[in-house]
Amino acid sequence: MDQKDQPIFDQSQARSSVNEIGFADSDIRQLLEENLQATKQVQESLAKINRWIAFQKVWGVIKTLIIIIPLLLGLIYLPALLQNVISPYQELLKVGLPDTAGDEGLLDKVNELLNANQNTNQ
Repeated sequence: MDQKDQPIFDQSQARSSVNEIGFADSDIRQLLEENLQATKQVQESLAKINRWIAFQKVWGVIKTLIIIIPLLLGLIYLPALLQNVISPYQELLKVGLPDTAGDEGLLDKVNELLNANQNTNQ
């Protein structure tokens, strides 16, 4: 027999080597069954871990939405509400009123005082 014709794994040699080591077929069968049980336990644990990871992904999206949705609603509705609150003070501050070009508002006076104070300090 040539080297090419010989099988890579000869079962008769494997059985004899296993028997030479001192393992009986029943021992090997028992070890395989224990290995199978351990593998099933690992698969069950892995399934639980995968469910937990999926739950955490969903919960992360929910938490993000809990933060983003109120911010978006605030951006939509808050300017109208703030306009109602700020409108009584706009006349005092003269902010955004085009018909008061000749009058100086409080904000303009404060800016002039600050500029004058900065010029004297320099």
